[in-house]
Amino acid sequence: MIRAVLAIILVATFLEPATALENPRVIAAQITVDVRIAEVWQDWSTAEGQQGFFGPKVILELTTNGLYEVHFLPDAEPGGRGHEDGRILGFQNERMLSFTWSMPPYIPEIRPHHTYIQMWFDKIDDDTTQIRLYHQGFGEGEKWDQGFGYFTEVWPNLLARYKAHVEGQ
Repeated sequence: MIRAVLAIILVATFLEPATALENPRVIAAQITVDVRIAEVWQDWSTAEGQQGFFGPKVILELTTNGLYEVHFLPDAEPGGRGHEDGRILGFQNERMLSFTWSMPPYIPEIRPHHTYIQMWFDKIDDDTTQIRLYHQGFGEGEKWDQGFGYFTEVWPNLLARYKAHVEGQ
């Protein structure tokens, strides 16, 4: 009986913070690649690496609060290039990368309000790495719903493109 009560208390304790959140929206995507974690880290933590699969121009200063931009349209006017004025929030070499992310230029009402992404890199074995991506910080309303829907499709597609890039598919 005591074990059952203790189990209920533990479950209630751990579930309460999650249920107290008001409609959290998190996009989660993951993929496993047949690549060593050091190479995966190099691809995701450097501008040169990301330019191979993400966007034609990447600015990535791997330091806390370092500038992070991905210009999908590098010749466009500022504000219309893609991901602009992002910042590195934190990182752990070959383990985690966290950064802010801007909304698409075609949703100007929410574009100035950045969300944030945390990526985890898990070594499965010497030649295999799992990548987990979590995107959160979305607001409420029609425009935020539009941005959320957009990125729900974008991130799994990007991870699949990365897999094809590194595995030669």
